[in-house]
Amino acid sequence: MQPQTDHSQSSYTRERSNVLLWAAGVILFVGLGFGIASFIAARDRPQVQTTDWPRKPLPVDRALAANTSAIATAFNNFEQTRRDIDRRYLERLIESDRDAAELGSSTATLAQTLRLKAAGSLRGEDKTREYLHARLSPSIDAVRQRYLNELAAALTRFEIELEKCTVALAFDLAIELPRSDTTAVSMSASTTAETGTPGLGKLGVAAAFGALDASAISGIAGRMFMKQIGRLMAVPAIAMSDGLLPIGDLIAIAFAGWTAWDIYHLRSQYQRELLAQLTQGRSAFVRDVDAWVNQQAGAMRGRALAARDEISRKAMKENISTGRTNR
Repeated sequence: MQPQTDHSQSSYTRERSNVLLWAAGVILFVGLGFGIASFIAARDRPQVQTTDWPRKPLPVDRALAANTSAIATAFNNFEQTRRDIDRRYLERLIESDRDAAELGSSTATLAQTLRLKAAGSLRGEDKTREYLHARLSPSIDAVRQRYLNELAAALTRFEIELEKCTVALAFDLAIELPRSDTTAVSMSASTTAETGTPGLGKLGVAAAFGALDASAISGIAGRMFMKQIGRLMAVPAIAMSDGLLPIGDLIAIAFAGWTAWDIYHLRSQYQRELLAQLTQGRSAFVRDVDAWVNQQAGAMRGRALAARDEISRKAMKENISTGRTNR
């Protein structure tokens, strides 16, 4: 009986070992699978940039040098962004003027322009300017507004970067010189409170830099089409009409006796003069915007430098009063 017992115990031991090995294999397999899944998830997870905060504060002299360098870098980055915006929008602005000149010299627009000039001369109330402004401004203002929006956004980002520079300096000097903590931080807060970029995106092109000079365009039409306007004035229906008349009838009356080539040539000349007027307006617009951006960026930079000097002065005064020196 003893041999059978030993054999049973040996079989039991062997089966138990197999079960343990099988369980260990399952655990190892699961652990390996979990590890691989975690690795893949970590690899595919977007990397989040860490900031320098909290960091060890810099000594006073190094903090001031770092602030000056950071302000200069922020300004250079803004200028590069500004040049990129100007380069991207130059052709768009030119193209919008071409489109407006083509629209203004189209048969439909020209016919109604001449009719309104004739009616205005008879009634003493010229509505040509309002008509031309409503007709031509949308295509021009849309591009100009987008241009202004991007410049205003670039100024806002520049302002934020300067605020970061001031806060970093306040952090360094407030910890380097404990008693100046309140002074430095309050200077940073006051600088931020004084800033603020006018919202051109909300203000609008016309309110900010003047509207399309429709009066000048109306004057060009009156000068170039004086004879045609006179012919329309001779028709009583022109003076009595408050609405838009059929384009074909207006052209037939205004250009009676003219060949199609003569009409095309005069319209082409009018389109060139119209484009010249729009180009002049665009140049004035770009010049005014450039001056405005310079003023805004210069004021922001000046406030950041003034905050640096004020924080430095107060911190140095605290340094002297406590007898501390830079580490």
